[in-house]
Amino acid sequence: MNSELPNSADLPHRYEIRFAGQRVRLGTDSSTLARDVCRLYGEHCGAASGTEPLDLAFVRTESGEEETFQMRLRKDDTTAPTRPITRPHAMALVRERVQYDLVDEHSERLLFHSAAAARNGRCVLFPASSGSGKTTLAGWIQGQGYQLLSDELLAIDASGIVTGFPQALNVKHHGMDVLRGFPWLSSRFDEAIPTSTGCLLPWTGVPENHGTPLALVVFPRFAEGEEFSVTPLSLGLTVSGLLETLLNARNLPNMGVPMVSSVCRGVPGFRVRYGNLDALGAWLDDFLDQPSLAPAANGG
Repeated sequence: MNSELPNSADLPHRYEIRFAGQRVRLGTDSSTLARDVCRLYGEHCGAASGTEPLDLAFVRTESGEEETFQMRLRKDDTTAPTRPITRPHAMALVRERVQYDLVDEHSERLLFHSAAAARNGRCVLFPASSGSGKTTLAGWIQGQGYQLLSDELLAIDASGIVTGFPQALNVKHHGMDVLRGFPWLSSRFDEAIPTSTGCLLPWTGVPENHGTPLALVVFPRFAEGEEFSVTPLSLGLTVSGLLETLLNARNLPNMGVPMVSSVCRGVPGFRVRYGNLDALGAWLDDFLDQPSLAPAANGG
């Protein structure tokens, strides 16, 4: 597959997406796809030179209103599509593949599949599997006085400082109606980037350098009609739950267990089930306002 990847200089639109010391270089000959890539990654997307090799490229096979593309990769991947793909499919693959490449060889920090939000200089993690309501929670919390750091990918260093990877909110078809109902998100659907699984809502979070101390780990689970319940977790169960969402474990000493244990020491963990977002919000506010919690950033 390496031989199929075009030279960087041959594609007029070249970008470098950066996160946690890693970078992925992407190129395309489509101005429309290039515009969507910039909207997807915001401040994390910068211009790449024509002298450095690309990691992935999207080359047009048909132009016009119904553009199609061939995806080409630096690394061999038997799951990559071999037939031309539409622009919505291409954008879904951009998000998926860039995230994969950012994580693949990273060995300096812990990288988690998790949402994260900050309030008063304290960070709360929401590690969860697909289907748990994480994207809806990430969209909702932006209207509650919290700063969303990421809906899907974040890094934690050895001192417990959390950095989110701000990319457009990944909304699936089944969640669109719920998120459209949030007044602070409804107008952003006018700017949504279509994908094969739903759409991407342009980012309004914070840039990477706003690292925030980890103060709370919440494993959320939404269920229609569920009464609000909170289960405190031991350090061992908190660590075990986080390890299930650790994306770069194979690159870390002892699969990341010592580092995750160190970062979680002194940080409370809970398993929360809810059927009402307002109940969850009230509990989070009360918990994060406790003076005994981990110190806020900048002495707040």
